[in-house]
Amino acid sequence: MPDPIDTAWKLHSAQMEWTGKVDAKAGFILTLDAAAITTSIALSSEGMVFHGVSTGPFQLLYDLSILLFVTAAVLAAWAVAPALRLGNLKEEAKSNFIYFGHARFWDPDNLATALDEHDPLSSVTRQVVRMSTIAWRKHCRVAWSTWLTVAGVIVIALTGFVLS
Repeated sequence: MPDPIDTAWKLHSAQMEWTGKVDAKAGFILTLDAAAITTSIALSSEGMVFHGVSTGPFQLLYDLSILLFVTAAVLAAWAVAPALRLGNLKEEAKSNFIYFGHARFWDPDNLATALDEHDPLSSVTRQVVRMSTIAWRKHCRVAWSTWLTVAGVIVIALTGFVLS
């Protein structure tokens, strides 16, 4: 039978890895959105495809694409923003020591004693559950950001194609 604490740590490690990967994806999408916004604005300068488009359906589509890119960028930035919990951390730290927000309240000697006297399984499993919530939210934000970026690219590309 597998050791529960070993299994819990493996779950925690897997979630940390998934969180790191989704942060990298969010950074990539954020870069794409910044490039798309910059390119779209550059293409509205004199002599370019979107220059002079200031009213009507083409302006609406241009504005929609910018809105899609900006919304996608905000979601990507939100995904990579640290998920720091506020509130009752000092009180929670009395029985939790995995999350750095809790561990910072511990004295090193007291933490060593607590680790020696208490089974850390419940603390690790609580952290696994909290990490899964964070990872899920990050993945949802990155998924939405990705699809909004794709939609923005489609809208701006089709608009530019029709105008040229």
